[in-house]
Amino acid sequence: MSFEANDKLVPGTEVNVGGHVLTVPPLNLRALKELKPEFERAGNSDGPRDVEAEIDASVKIIQRALKRNYPNISPDDILDTVDMALLPKLTALVCGQSGVAGKESGGEPMGESTGGASTGT
Repeated sequence: MSFEANDKLVPGTEVNVGGHVLTVPPLNLRALKELKPEFERAGNSDGPRDVEAEIDASVKIIQRALKRNYPNISPDDILDTVDMALLPKLTALVCGQSGVAGKESGGEPMGESTGGASTGT
């Protein structure tokens, strides 16, 4: 697993992901534009649920955010360390911090966090 961080972390919320405390930053503007279809799939509550598509979309969103601080993190790393209890919380955290979802999810530590949010302002 590739959780080696950049020298300077983009501010975000610390989250315990599979025993690793990671700083989860918001998505940058390019990622927001490129991941638009994934946001729709991850939050699809209309009609029958396609759980596999929701998981795939969430993994892409989470990995893209974490890649800002952990450049070698792969989708497999996410699949191997994130469980179903944390997946929707982590997806909501990334989306909330990035302005895609309600701000209420953007500032609260998720999982077994050992630290609070870093505002970076």
